Order: sequence, then C-alpha cells, then structure tokens
Amino acid sequence: MENLFLRVLTLSLTVSLVLLPLLALAPRLHHRYAGRTFYVLWLLLAVRLVLPLQLVLPEPAVTVELPPSQAVTVPAAVRPRAEAAVSDVPQFAGAAEPAPAAPEAVRTLSWTQLGAWLWLGGMAALLVYQGAGYALARRRLLRDAEPGSEEETALLAALAAELGVGRTPPLLRTADAASPMVLGLVRPVLLLPEGTLPAEELEVVLRHELTHLKRHDVAYQALLLLARTVHWFNPLVWWMGREAGRSLELCCDDAVVRGRDEAFRRRYGSVLLRTAAGGRVPLSTRLGGGKGQLKARLGNLFRKKRNSAALVCLALACALLVTSLVACEQAKLTPEEALDALEDSIAVEGDRISFTVPEHCGPEDLWEITVSGLSETEEGVVSLHYFENEAWKAGQGYAVGMTTEVWQTVTALTLEAYPPQAYGTGTYTAARLGRTIDLLALWRAANGLMTGQEALDAVERSIAYENGVLTFTLPDGYSAGEWTINIFGFESSSEMVSYLEDTDWQGGETYTLDFTPEQLRALTGLFMDIYLPAPEGTVDEWGNALLGYSRTLDLREAAGQTAGPSEVYVNETYGFSLTLPESWAEYGAYQEQEDGSVLFYCAALGPETGGIAQVSFLDEPLEAVTGRGTLLGWRPGCYVYSYGYQAPLPALQQAALAVREQYNILYSEFYDGLTLTFEN
Repeated sequence: MENLFLRVLTLSLTVSLVLLPLLALAPRLHHRYAGRTFYVLWLLLAVRLVLPLQLVLPEPAVTVELPPSQAVTVPAAVRPRAEAAVSDVPQFAGAAEPAPAAPEAVRTLSWTQLGAWLWLGGMAALLVYQGAGYALARRRLLRDAEPGSEEETALLAALAAELGVGRTPPLLRTADAASPMVLGLVRPVLLLPEGTLPAEELEVVLRHELTHLKRHDVAYQALLLLARTVHWFNPLVWWMGREAGRSLELCCDDAVVRGRDEAFRRRYGSVLLRTAAGGRVPLSTRLGGGKGQLKARLGNLFRKKRNSAALVCLALACALLVTSLVACEQAKLTPEEALDALEDSIAVEGDRISFTVPEHCGPEDLWEITVSGLSETEEGVVSLHYFENEAWKAGQGYAVGMTTEVWQTVTALTLEAYPPQAYGTGTYTAARLGRTIDLLALWRAANGLMTGQEALDAVERSIAYENGVLTFTLPDGYSAGEWTINIFGFESSSEMVSYLEDTDWQGGETYTLDFTPEQLRALTGLFMDIYLPAPEGTVDEWGNALLGYSRTLDLREAAGQTAGPSEVYVNETYGFSLTLPESWAEYGAYQEQEDGSVLFYCAALGPETGGIAQVSFLDEPLEAVTGRGTLLGWRPGCYVYSYGYQAPLPALQQAALAVREQYNILYSEFYDGLTLTFEN
C-alpha cells in the first residue's frame, strides 16, 4: 500500500504540472475551441489519474529521492514470552520485579506509511459520503415520483429510437426535482419536475437528456468522481472535475443543436433559462446550471467553434511525458548505510533501549540481528538472549527493558547485526557487512555510568571524515573528571603542529578539523592523545590503583585516509573486481582454478600449502546454509562466495618465522579489508 500511495502522490503532482496551465487558460480556450475538445481532454486526463501505472523511461530524467523514513512510535502491548521468543533471566534476589521483562515490541509507522493510511482513510470517507449522498438523493427523488403521461412516454420512446438510444429509461415526474435530469448509472431514470411543458419545449428537454444517455455521460461523471476520490488531496483535480462538468454540458448542447436552425437554438436557449435552478446530484445529469455556466452555454449555442485534436494530443503527450520523466523512489541503502541507520535508531530512555530495523535496504527477512549478553548474580553468571527466532520487520521498532537493579548486574549486552546484501549498490566491503554495538555502554552513557574505557571507545567510534571535514564527538556519559586532549601532527619536515589548542573540552560536544584528503596524506602522522581521570578507588585487573584512562588515536587511520597499495583481482567474465588489503600487495597471491574459482594464498608458502580463501562465482544463489561459505556480494546472474582455508599445520610449523608472520597477517586481514565492486 505504501508503494501505491507513493505512485499516486507522484502521479498527482506530475499531472498537476499539466492541469494547472490548462485550467488557468480554460476560460479563454473555451471561446476558441468546441466543448468536445475539452470533453475528450478531461476524459483522457481522468483515465490517467485513476491508473497509477509507472510509465517511466529506461532512465528517468528527474528522480525525486525521498529521505529515509522517520518513525512515529505507536504504543503496543508487551508480547507474552511464547510470542516474543525471548529467554528471560530468572528472578534476581532482592529485585523488585522479574528480570528482565519480556522485550516490548514497539510498533512504528514511517511518515510514508502514515500518509498511506491517511490517503486510504480519505478515500474511504469520500466514497461513503458520495455513496450515501447519492442513495439519499435517489430515495428522496423517487419516493413520491409518478410515471409520466402516455403522450410523454410515447414521445420519449420515439425520440430514443430516433437518437439510437438502446434502452429507453423510465419517465417519472416528481416535485423534488428542480430541473430535468437523468439519474443513475446502472438503472438510469429520466426525471421531470412537476407541471406541464409545451410540446416543443418537452421535445427539447427529452432530446437533451436522451443525448446524455447516448453519450454515456453518467459514466463520464462516475470516472471524474473516481479521480476526485483517488486524488482527494489535490485541489486541481477537484477544479478539473468542475471544468469537466461544464464541458460535458457544452458538448451535449452541441450534439443537440447540431444541424438545427436558429429558431430551434433560440427555443433551446429559452428552455435552459427556464430550468436554470437546481442542485447537483452524484451520478446524474441535468438540463439547468448556475448563472456563469448558463451564460456560457447560451453563448455557445450561437458561436461557431472548432475541435482541436492537436490541443488534446499536446496535453496528453505532456501528461505522459512528465509522468515518465519523473520517478519518485526511496533511496536504497547500502549494507554500510543500513548498519549506520540501525545504529542511529538506537535510543535509550531510562532503563529501556529501543532500535528500529531500517527500511529500503533489501529483503527484511534477511536481516540477522542478535541481542545477547551476560549478567552476574549471586547464583552465578546468567546468559541473556533476546528476540530469538524473531521475524524482523522493516520499519518496526523493538525494545529491551529491565529494571535499574537488573541493569546493574549486567556485565555485557551487545547487538550484533548483519543486513541484507542490497543489490544495486555495486560495492561490498566485507569488514562492514556486520557490526557489533555495545548496548550496555550506551545505557551506561545515558545514565551517567560510563566507564573510562567505554568513553574512549565512544570517541574512537565517533571519528568521521566527509567533504574535507574530520569530526569526533565526546560522549556526555562520563562524569568522573574532565577531558584532557592533545591533537598533533607531523608535516613532511618532521615539524610537529598542534590543533585545537586551548579548547574547553566538554562531553556531548562535536569538534571539527578541516583537512582536504591531500593535506591528510601529506602529513606523516595525525594523532589524538586522550586522558580521563578514573573515579577514586578504581583498580585495574591486577588489583592496582588506577589513576586514569589514556589512549592515542591515529586520526588519519580512523578517517580512512591511509590506504596504501593493494592487490586487485579483476573478473571480466562476471564484471567485478576484488580489492584486497594492503598486505596482499606485498605477501599475497592468487591463482585461478580449473573449476573457475580463485585461490588466494600466501606467496611464500605457495598455492599447495598456503591457501587462505577460495572465492567462487555462481549464476544462482546456494540454498544450503551449511557449508555455503560467505556471500561477499551479488547481482542477478553473479553470486560471489568465499570459503575459508587453513594451511596444513606441519607446513606452518616448518616454515620460517617471517613466513608464519606473513601468513598470519594475510589471514587476519583478508576479510577486514576485502572490497567487492561490480562494474556498471
């Protein structure tokens, strides 16, 4: 439904680009072109509006990229244990309530989902309103209606046969009808107001209403009603409906007086004047009209105009072209962006941690998310497991809630996530396909209980480099002392340069350094020394007094600006390349095998005993999970899998120390720095 709503919204906006000038110029154009021109024009545009098919060129000229959906939280009841599939921790001694409680399933609606529901609700309300209005009007008009006289019925039958109307409608008179009209789509009836009309005027009235039936104008009105219902939020579509109603009557007038002399036209005009009153009923046509419309219809009777197929074709071509050139789509997330979105969605509210599974990054059922940890109690160490066998839903929020007493017993709580391999991004970095997030550290930070090591970890994780700006953020969850930071670098002349001196470092603040990529690479080093005092009484793992926490960070490395030479394997058959870590340019090698796969090995040990990984390429994905290997990336017709190797132990033991070190480096860095890139 969300995709349909986005299609309707895009269609409504693009067709409005054609509607606006047409509607603005309609009064002037009506003086030049016959009603039939606009009748056909509004008909074609209405058909386009009620068929929200995506008519796009191979590459849209304009793409309206929607930002990732924001979420609106809707409270939901806590699910029972059997439904949540959560392993609960046993009752803790001294705890006020069971711990931890079953995680809450927080249901969320994105703005597009909320908009889709509002759109659907508006359509339903309008359909009910119009349907009820028609039913009540039909009941009111037909309740006391009486059949017309035999003369009137005979005249109606004769005129119907003359005009070629297949089925002659019943003729009724009622005091509730202010003017003659045809009522109903499936079973139409012709209604006349009470009183008698001269025979000549009666013929004009009946000809007019029978012409509406012959032209299927009630069905035309139903189509316009459907367009207004689907696009109820667009005032231009309502405006088009009013203009189409006027064009319908003008076109009917033209059909009635075509080939008639001026006397008949004057008699027809006098009938219009006498039947000018009356309100509109859904799914009906009527002879009268408002003052402005009546003036236009009278002038139309004596003014010769021409039909313009060119105008219709031009407007329709513009409508199709605009809706084809503009495509509205949600930005697709790469695996790395999906992990960033997941991490950004994590929120800590008191003793509750929630997160939302990102949308628009691939099949949601391919998300692999594990929330687990450890808790130390008087009874021993308890393993915590949440959301086991959970069917993850994109856009839905999930939460873990525990009492403060239970949180204080938790020694580890992490979220490990692996997103779907989103096709179409072109690049897959193995080191970023999965991510482990320390939920316990986030809870500690939010509650002012962050340890010094956790604070330093948070600073390191926050380092980012984009558009020539290097940023880092100091967490605000460490309250044991003030930050002491020294940032320095070395230029080619080995001269040390300091940055952000005399800064008043504050938790919760973000700091920036401006460096172009060339400036960063020109430096022989860029480092940040951090020191935090430890709370009084803190001891290290050996029981010695701990005065503080310190760490030196390489900012260039953290910003990803130290990449050196690397080995690249190119597969021209499938159209992709594998860029390996820097160490492979010096110590590694690869060899294509007879089965089409590629063996990556330590050059010093050779392919027989130095194998590290084998990469294979398949046309279809493997279904079996066991022994399938790691899926590095894919696109239709090419699935790239990696299988880990282990060199024979005797070969490693007999190799020189330097060779063993080379092998270990290659083995440990293979997946951390491997990048798969598909060519366009």
